[in-house]
Formats: sequence, structure tokens, C-alpha cells
Amino acid sequence: MRELVAADDFAKLIEVISVASVFYFLHTVSRDNQSIVAVFAILSMVLLRFRDPQFGRLQSGLAQLAPLALLAAYCALTTWMSGGSASGLRMWALVMVVFLLGLTLGTVIRLQQLLWGLILGAFLTQIYGWSSFLSTWELGVTVSDYSGVSNLESVEALSVLVGLTAAAALGRQSVSGVFGLFLAGCLLLFSLVSLGMTSLIIVAAVILVAALYLLIIRRAKSPSFARFLGLVAIFAWGSSVLAVFQGTLLKWIAVGLGEVASISIRYELWSAVISSSSPMQLWFGNGAAFWLPDSPSFKNFSETMEAAGLATYGHAHSSYVDLFVNFGVLGVIAVGIISWQILQPAWKRLRFASSWQESSFLWLFVVAGAAFGFTESALIARPIGWLTAGLVLGASLVSEIPSKGSPR
Repeated sequence: MRELVAADDFAKLIEVISVASVFYFLHTVSRDNQSIVAVFAILSMVLLRFRDPQFGRLQSGLAQLAPLALLAAYCALTTWMSGGSASGLRMWALVMVVFLLGLTLGTVIRLQQLLWGLILGAFLTQIYGWSSFLSTWELGVTVSDYSGVSNLESVEALSVLVGLTAAAALGRQSVSGVFGLFLAGCLLLFSLVSLGMTSLIIVAAVILVAALYLLIIRRAKSPSFARFLGLVAIFAWGSSVLAVFQGTLLKWIAVGLGEVASISIRYELWSAVISSSSPMQLWFGNGAAFWLPDSPSFKNFSETMEAAGLATYGHAHSSYVDLFVNFGVLGVIAVGIISWQILQPAWKRLRFASSWQESSFLWLFVVAGAAFGFTESALIARPIGWLTAGLVLGASLVSEIPSKGSPR
């Protein structure tokens, strides 16, 4: 019996390290230097290592993946139609392989180990970032100059956000687990504050509010009050998305957040990105080709930004805008339908799942991603975003969907 317990504990440790190692690799190696062959090799090792009955359970969710496969093919076609060169198709292939790696890990690794792996991965990347920062410390440099391993604040913030969201989804832990969460949480929160991203502090508050909302729904004796809070959350999210495309509303939000200059520049950027696509590309999207230096859309975008006296960026600083230029109107409608089908079970888990982790993980990651995506593109433009999306979707597909009954 002791041998079985020891073997199970060792297997859990391997699962945590597997997730953390992949997360660390995709974060610390720049996107342009990542090899599709290397990522595919990791995927192959995962498939060989984890021969798990979860794969059998995943078959029941394959019907949900078929539309995603069609969407991936659609993106490859629009990349080619938009003048995407070999580098554009390579980027598309990298997205697909990293997402598939996340999907596979999310399927074969138990949920608690998956969440601990994300926390450990985020913790290790920040340890590496701070050690590199302190090793090059110079006179006059302050903590607010910290930009992590990638030197991209939005990427570091996404890594921290993933770790904090996973911690919120873990729920009750043993004394040693609470101690580990405390250490990791302190470093992640300190990193978040040091990055100097005011909007991300608001995101952290959104996660806590979402966790509280989740608790109210599961424990509330008044479902009508829970539904009211849900409508408020949906209204707030819808207003944020609308603000991306509506200047007046965005200015009100900017004044409220005290981020007038930052958000005003973003609005100019979003307008330039959207206006740089042809009418056909607005309907069908650019695929992965928009941000390639030799694409016609990017050339139009660069000229617009230079004429306005603004710097040229390599992303839209909004996941919603990037999603729109990637897929177009028709593609965004398809993404919305697929997302709705995938997220429908989240509502059942939220009220009826037997454990906090089963009920909370999908909901919290969706809320955090939706909030983060308002002013940042890392979720769509960087490998750790694709990996996290795959991990969460994979875990969701193999999680039991509870039948209706009394809330636990």
C-alpha cells in the first residue's frame, strides 16, 4: 500500500513539473526563436509518457474540437490569401502546435496538478526574471524598471495573471499547500505591482470579485440574486468590448481609470489597425499575416501611425482587436458560436460541481482572460497565451459536467 501511495505522489509531482517546465520554456524562449520541431517533440514525449484513460474520456468532447479544426484551417487560408509568406504560415503552425500541446496536457493531467504546475511555472519565470534583473543592477535603477525575462511588461503580466488565477482556482489546501501558495502569491503580486501596469491591478481585483461571485452562486439561497450579479458582470464586459470600438465611451473609461494618455494612444492604435485592412479582409480576416513586415495591411498601418506621429507596434494592444483582424467579421461570429458551446457547461459546473476546483477553474480563467484582453494582446500574440488556452480547454473537456440538482 505504501508503495502505491509513494508511486501516486511521484506521478503527481511529475505532472506538476511537466506543466511548469513547458510553461517556463515557452515563456523564457522568445517566440521568434521557438522551434516548431522542439514543441512537437515535447508533445510527442507527453503522448508517450501519459497513456491515460483520460484520452478515452476526451473522445466524448471531440465533437467540440471539430469546429476548432475548421477554424484553424480557415485561419491558414486567410493567412495565405492576405499575402502571408512562409513566415506567416510558420507562425500559424507554431500557434497550432503550442495550442495542441496545451490541449493534450490539459487532458492527461489531473486538474489539481495542472493548477499547481501553472503556479510553479509562473513562479519560476519570475524568479528567473528577478535574478536577471538584480544581476545587472545599476545605480539609479529602481524596482519599477523591472520588465522580467521577456522585457515585455504585458507578457510578464500575463504570466503573473495565469499564476494568480490558478491559485484562486485551487481552493482549500493543506498547511504546506497554503504556505506554498503564500510564497508564490507574494512574489507574483510583487511582480505585478513592479511592472507598473495600473490596468493589471484592476484585473487582479476582477479575479477576486469573480471568486466572490462564484462563492455567492454556489452558496446563495437566492438564485435570482446570483443571476442579477451575472447580468451585471456581462454588462460590464460588454461595455468594455464596445469601448474598444467606440471612442466616446472609451474616453469616459480612461478618465475613470486615470489612464487618459495610455488609453488615448491605444484608441489611435486600434483605429489605425482596423482601418488598415481591405474591405475583404475586414469580412474574412488577415489570418496570421497582418503583423508581418511585408504584408500590405501592416504597411498601411505603419504609414497611418507615422502620419499621426506615433510609434509603430507589432500588436494591437488589445486581444479583441487582434482577434478581429485575424478572423474578420465572419470569423469572429464563428469564434463566438464555438466559445458559447464550450463555455455552456461552465455554468453547470459553477453551481453544481462537487469541488471548488471543478466549479471555478474555467470560470476564473475566462473572466481573467476577458479582462486582461481589453488593453493587452499577449493572450493571443504570445505562446504562453496559446498554451494556457489549450490547457484550460483540455481540462474542461475531460471534466465531469454535473447534472442539475441542489448547489453544493
